[in-house]
Amino acid sequence: MAQQSTTDLPTLRLLTEAPESVVSAPGDAEPQAQWCWVAGPWPDAQQARGWWRQAMAADADGWLQSVKVRKEGLHWVYLAASDTPREQVVAQLKELQAQGVDSFLVSDGDDAGAISFGYFSSEESARGLAMTLRSAGHAVEMRPTVRELTEYWYFLPGDAVGAGRLQLAAVPPVRLSRASCGED
Repeated sequence: MAQQSTTDLPTLRLLTEAPESVVSAPGDAEPQAQWCWVAGPWPDAQQARGWWRQAMAADADGWLQSVKVRKEGLHWVYLAASDTPREQVVAQLKELQAQGVDSFLVSDGDDAGAISFGYFSSEESARGLAMTLRSAGHAVEMRPTVRELTEYWYFLPGDAVGAGRLQLAAVPPVRLSRASCGED
């Protein structure tokens, strides 16, 4: 096999080093990515809409977009669903809550009928609660989970007026970064 000379290899160049005509040449076969300012995330639509109003007041016309994200590494502490009649499970739940144990009944999905004690980002915290509940006579289980959550992000075109003022207008402060536009 013949060895290729380094002068025959293509040169790698950053877009910031390329002439503008190369970056945004009209008639390119593939359209160039459009860049936006992105602010967020907010955990609920109400908070996001409040910030959207602030952005509009700062002349930063953009759009809100919900994004599904997977949060990994959470640890779920729970009593597994069983063949026990629902009335008995509800009675057990009420007893736990009367003892001050934060818990709720899972009403749908694969774990419907389970009693949940919560999701913990720290495995040690989950293990500590599980040990406390086990010592009180409850056959709790613990497993790592992945939860899908909805976050709300505010997108505005990179050339939008007021984009620099958005970070100052944010209450509470949010991350402001650049990303590829993804308007739906």
